[in-house]
Amino acid sequence: MYVEVGQSVKAGEKLFEYDTEDIKIKIDQENLEVEKMQNSISNSRKQIDTINAEKAANPGGDHASFNIDIQTLENDIKQTEYSIKSKKTEIDRLKKSLKNVVITSEIDGIVQTIKDSENNDDQSGMMMDGGQTQDDSYITIMQTGEYKVKGVINEQNMWSLNTGDRVKIHSRIDENISWGGSIESIDTSNPESNNNNSFYMMNGDDSMNRSSKYPFYIVLDSKEGLMLGQHVYIEKDVGQENERQGLWLSNYYVIEENGEYFVWASNKNEKLEKRKIKIGEKNEEIGEYQILEGLTAEDYIAVPTEELEEGKKVTKYDVLTDIPVNIEGEVPNMDVIVEGDGEISVPEESTTTDELTPMQPTEEVTKEVNL
Repeated sequence: MYVEVGQSVKAGEKLFEYDTEDIKIKIDQENLEVEKMQNSISNSRKQIDTINAEKAANPGGDHASFNIDIQTLENDIKQTEYSIKSKKTEIDRLKKSLKNVVITSEIDGIVQTIKDSENNDDQSGMMMDGGQTQDDSYITIMQTGEYKVKGVINEQNMWSLNTGDRVKIHSRIDENISWGGSIESIDTSNPESNNNNSFYMMNGDDSMNRSSKYPFYIVLDSKEGLMLGQHVYIEKDVGQENERQGLWLSNYYVIEENGEYFVWASNKNEKLEKRKIKIGEKNEEIGEYQILEGLTAEDYIAVPTEELEEGKKVTKYDVLTDIPVNIEGEVPNMDVIVEGDGEISVPEESTTTDELTPMQPTEEVTKEVNL
């Protein structure tokens, strides 16, 4: 072995060398077997000559037994000749392997793993970050010169990723720093077996610890400001950071009936009404609709539920901290966070009850309507 885990290598540099002693012994053994078989053929041919001589000396005798013996010896010779041919093929293969005993690196990179099949020591199946890998490769090298980001995703969310998908990579150190990239590959043949948090996962939750996790690799548009080994957050790029015109609302609040669209909103008398709106663009990736008519940034809207009826009196909440919570400490409503640019985003986790949810997209605030 010429290298160790963590060592930088150049293309063409020696990595390891096969032990050829066993190969040489095997070649010698095969040559001895060939020699024995060749001697066997010579002996069989001599026996055939002897039998033929006996037949010639007794031309009027019964030659049936002689003929059977000759046929048996000839069949043995053919079988032995085939065995010799197979042995010579194996000898040629072994001799060829002696010419390729030194393995060199095909790329510039850093040695990530080395498998020690005999001793199973600390380098066996280990990665630079301390995690375990089920990869059967004897040695693994991470290419340098072109950074790639590695993430892991559990089998339950595999459907959400495809090769070529655009992603955003966010720094854990500075939330204002991010990088763009594309998913280059998803390695479904080598599941991760470590349960540490060396990598930050897409759609991660507790189920990640109970199901198989597969690595995927991202090619960056630019690596400026990114350090080797840096931990990052990854999310799919569905245009969520693109600047958009007008008012956008989560489709969670929009009701579609016979090709028309409605929202539950508070009217000027602070009564609930089912208001018709006009929809513009739709971003199905993030589930948001552009509102062209029927709703303004000053309106209060509510989460649609079966209990809502027009004419009911409403209670408004302007900030998230004013929303009442139930005995379990959960917010009983789907809270709407209104961004300063007029975009409305819905938090991933919340519950719905009789409490209703409106908003105001002028500052990052939350407004609630309560029956």
